[in-house]
Amino acid sequence: MKNILLYALLLTATLTYAQGLLPEEKVKKEPSAQPVQQTKKYAWKDKYYEGLAMVRLDKKYGFIDKTGKEVIPIKYDNARGFSEGLALVKLNNRYGFIDKTGKEVIPIKYDDARSFSEGLASVSLNGEYGFIDKTGKEVIPIKYDFVGDFSEGLANVRLNNKWGFIDKTGKEVIPIKYDHTWLFSEGLSSVLLNNKWGFIDKTGKEVTPIKYDDAESPSEGLAEVKLNDKYGFIDKTGKEVIPIKYDYAEGFSEGLAEVKLNNKWFYINQKGECVKDCNNAPADHPIAK
Repeated sequence: MKNILLYALLLTATLTYAQGLLPEEKVKKEPSAQPVQQTKKYAWKDKYYEGLAMVRLDKKYGFIDKTGKEVIPIKYDNARGFSEGLALVKLNNRYGFIDKTGKEVIPIKYDDARSFSEGLASVSLNGEYGFIDKTGKEVIPIKYDFVGDFSEGLANVRLNNKWGFIDKTGKEVIPIKYDHTWLFSEGLSSVLLNNKWGFIDKTGKEVTPIKYDDAESPSEGLAEVKLNDKYGFIDKTGKEVIPIKYDYAEGFSEGLAEVKLNNKWFYINQKGECVKDCNNAPADHPIAK
């Protein structure tokens, strides 16, 4: 299942990052990583985030501005690009946050952490997770087995091997009862229960039956679903708008989705009509006029 695989990758990346392997040992695999062109001093640099770019020298990390000036010392064991004014850094196997002057605004004391999203950052101590604000105040207790980022005002959390959602006050707004959940996108989250997927809204109401073999987050108003080894698309009310008949499909981007049928790939629009590479489409497949 795509969602499970994506979650596994997220969890692996989080655990790997906690071990200090990103971007240090995996830099060549990161699209954002690139050789430094303007100077030979640094071994590697990241993209610019909020005006600063992370650089590496002798397995240590710091930040430069767009003139190439080193504005934050190259002393950290690992780091992440700036997000919402703060950067996540690692030193002596602990994590904390600095501002753009290099000032440590949140103590480097956590076992694990992720960058800020919607004003909050997840942090971990003693194997449990919670959230802090930009002052370092613990606003959601560090008690969960694992947490996702906040998206559209809610974060998915895991407790006792079940998943649900909390708001930014820590209130449980969707019961912790699912086998897995995904981040909210366009007002919906895909959820897993008894090995089947479906969709819920932000009140926890099931907007589709939990019956699919797989279900992806909505993109451009449509969500990809899988049933009986075939793929199609539903709208945000759960209505099947593109038949579940394809051998494979990718989500919509810029109005198009790539699909596979009879071992041939082509692109469809949101009406299910072929609009690109239509020579590969079956003869009876609708073609956009």
